[in-house]
Amino acid sequence: MQVDKFLADVKRTSARLKATEELLMQIPLVAEMHRRLQEAEARIAELEGRISPDLSRSVDTLKVSVRTYNGLKNAGIQTIADLVAKTGGDLIRIRNFGRRSLQEVREVLAELGLKLADH
Repeated sequence: MQVDKFLADVKRTSARLKATEELLMQIPLVAEMHRRLQEAEARIAELEGRISPDLSRSVDTLKVSVRTYNGLKNAGIQTIADLVAKTGGDLIRIRNFGRRSLQEVREVLAELGLKLADH
C-alpha cells in the first residue's frame, strides 16, 4: 500500500516537474511577444501624432465659396477626411464643381498641410 502511494506521489511530482519545464520554455516566447507589442504600441503612438486633427472637422469650417461648399455637400462630403480621400478627378465629376472650385479646395487644404488623394 505504501509503495502504491509512493509511486503515485512520484508520478504527481514527475507531472508537476514536466509542466514546470513546459512553462519555463514558454517564458522567452512570452517575453518576445511582449517586446513586439511594446514596439507596435510605440509605432501606433508615433503615427497617431502625425494624423492631422483637422481631418475630423466638418467641411462647413472651410473658407470656400458657396458654390464650392454646395458642391461638396451635394457630393456627400461631410468632413475634411472625406475630402482628402477624393482625387481631383473625383471632385471635377461633381455637378457644378469646376476647375476654379478644385483649385480653391487645393489651396484651402494646402493651408492645413493636407492634399487630395493621388489614386
